[in-house]
Amino acid sequence: MRAGLAAALVAVCFGCGGDEGGGSGGLDAGGGADAARADAGGGGLDGMLTVHTGYKLASGELRRVMLDDGKVFNVEPDFHGTAVFEDPSLRGPQDVTVVYASAPSWVQVVTILQVDQPEIWVNPVRPSSVDEWSISGTVTGGSDGEGILVRAVGPDLYGSELADEVTGEFFLRVKGPAPGTVDVYAHEGGTDGAVAVGAALDVPLGDQVQNRDIALDVPLDQSVEVSLVGEVPFGGGQEATLIFHGHDNPVFYSEVQTTEFPVSVPSPSMDPPLDRLGRMVLVHTGSAAPGSREVQWSFVDVPAGVSSVELEVPAPPTWTSPPVGALDEQATASASGLEMTWSNPDPKAKIMSLHLIATDPVPEEGILEWTVYAPASHPGFTFFPLPEDAGPLRTFPPGPYQVTFHQLAFTALDSPTDIWTSPRSFEPALGARRPTYMHSGAEHHDLRLRGWITLQ
Repeated sequence: MRAGLAAALVAVCFGCGGDEGGGSGGLDAGGGADAARADAGGGGLDGMLTVHTGYKLASGELRRVMLDDGKVFNVEPDFHGTAVFEDPSLRGPQDVTVVYASAPSWVQVVTILQVDQPEIWVNPVRPSSVDEWSISGTVTGGSDGEGILVRAVGPDLYGSELADEVTGEFFLRVKGPAPGTVDVYAHEGGTDGAVAVGAALDVPLGDQVQNRDIALDVPLDQSVEVSLVGEVPFGGGQEATLIFHGHDNPVFYSEVQTTEFPVSVPSPSMDPPLDRLGRMVLVHTGSAAPGSREVQWSFVDVPAGVSSVELEVPAPPTWTSPPVGALDEQATASASGLEMTWSNPDPKAKIMSLHLIATDPVPEEGILEWTVYAPASHPGFTFFPLPEDAGPLRTFPPGPYQVTFHQLAFTALDSPTDIWTSPRSFEPALGARRPTYMHSGAEHHDLRLRGWITLQ
């Protein structure tokens, strides 16, 4: 799988905070802070807020959970990583900050602005126990020189393994909280995705399932035409991809490198045995190279029976401050009272996000990594000093930093805070998040602007 698609399937973990005066950095949300808070959606916070961090305290890493700048509401979460704030003054949106240390000299901060829900999950809740079952068999019908990947998907169940290049034999481990029934898919393909697919459906999990042979008998001999509507940011397209998914997990993909649209992307017939799978088009514009500054991934659902789709790529917002430069031409700014602001978000946008982390050379004092989620209507954020009990670092040490700015649009969200109101809102991925946009009718856009800055 190419780097662009691999990166797009995992969204980055972001976060940020407020200034020493508390609140959302003291910024006026254009038309008034009250208007911005109303746009956050909700109205459900009334004297009590429960924050599930998703981190247990066995290692002692999680430090504090706080509201606003932590001067009034600042607690250590319980063993399960949960913090409960209860006070009559907690009415209306609050800024929630979680601070934890992944190493003695590495402090990570995640702040969610304008939370107006009585209970949120900052990170996904992992199953209390995960079991494992095995499925073995042979994939037939493959050709020499192309790898064969076998995947199993089911409700809360997933497994992935390469088949033997010569014999086609596979031994697949499926993990999940409880046994059930899975669909097993095999596909053969190289750099540009699958060229042939096969499936074994309704496989019940037991101690060991054997002799589940799969024939690669479905070619990708059809196509979906992908068109872009309106102005395409960042110099046009780089690749168009069809992602085939089941139970919120990717199963296989096909891909076309392109700089012009419309373009036809290979697809198999979606008749049985593939009729249970959904399809999404991913269009990647810009560059995902390490030194790139502008990139966008746009996903849109492809309903059954549809052979062409049009995708309208949202326009990028304006990054107003601080000035940032290229990797070899970094701008400078003061670490004290550092303010990041934006304007003119696309009407489709629901969430703005910032991520600030030190780059080489790493400051001798250590690393303070800070990220933010904010409603798109919010104009920005001013970083504040962390309380003394939050960890070994309270402010950004001087040095070079990478700034990543995201504009996120999810059609599945009624309000920005909806993304935090379910323990299953995100799939766990070792500290990262993959939004569950893989369902019928979904549309998701992730625009990234990246720059570099030296803090003094």
